Amino acid sequence: MKTLVSIEPVTNERDKKKFCIDCANIATQIAVFDVGGATKLEKYCDVCVKHIAKPRNSMKKKDKP
Repeated sequence: MKTLVSIEPVTNERDKKKFCIDCANIATQIAVFDVGGATKLEKYCDVCVKHIAKPRNSMKKKDKP
């Protein structure tokens, strides 16, 4: 299981040519995750990074009564 540690803007010139892993637009943010003691970096655009910053339960549609 991966746990979000931080979200940081892309500052490295080399990283500015990378693409969002969700939509393939230019990545502007780097999400840092802890994965069982290891660190994993994933690159996202400004739109897609908003979805990972929310708790998973808030992203699900509520069932109609």
